[in-house]
Amino acid sequence: ALLEALDAMAPVSRAYSVGTRLCVNDAFRSPLLGAFAVSGTLQAGTLAVGDKLLLMPGAEVLHVKALQSRGVPVGSVTAGDHVELGLASVPHDGSAIGSG
Repeated sequence: ALLEALDAMAPVSRAYSVGTRLCVNDAFRSPLLGAFAVSGTLQAGTLAVGDKLLLMPGAEVLHVKALQSRGVPVGSVTAGDHVELGLASVPHDGSAIGSG
């Protein structure tokens, strides 16, 4: 009965067509992701290695150089995924790992 109920459920709607929004919950150093990495849940849009992100506030452009989802390297992620991003540069807005 449980399997039938799960099969009957409609798929979750994900916001693919709106601007990308990542809610960051951690910043850290990683031997796999690089000197500046962040993790969080992708709330809207998609991300891929090579994409540019706009860090707000401050409108600083950051480049995605590595991407993982739940510890597994991936080429792209979509809204709803938990992600870890390796960024090519450290933000110049005063953010620092461990500064919170």
